[in-house]
This record gives sequence, structure tokens and C-alpha cells, in this order.
Amino acid sequence: MNTPPSDSDWAKLDILLKNKDENLNKKINLCVSAVLLLGVFIVVFAFFIVALFK
Repeated sequence: MNTPPSDSDWAKLDILLKNKDENLNKKINLCVSAVLLLGVFIVVFAFFIVALFK
């Protein structure tokens, strides 16, 4: 017979899910900032090349 999960079980699950979400958000933020840095670098590099060959 299954007993319904108690409030403390729900709280534990909630905390676990929140921790997972935070880790995921950190990874996403890291990826986004890396992509943005790369994009800025490429734009600056392209501008530099155009300036050199004018």
C-alpha cells in the first residue's frame, strides 16, 4: 500500500528541484556569456581585418 508523500518529502523534492534549476541556470548563463564573448571577438576581429585592408 502506497502512502501519500508527506509535506517534508515534498519539501525535500522541492529543494532538489530548485538546486537542479540553479545549476542548469548557471550552465546556461556560462554558455550565453561564452557565446557573447566569442561574437564580440569575431566582430572586433572582422573590423580589424577590414580596417587593415582598406
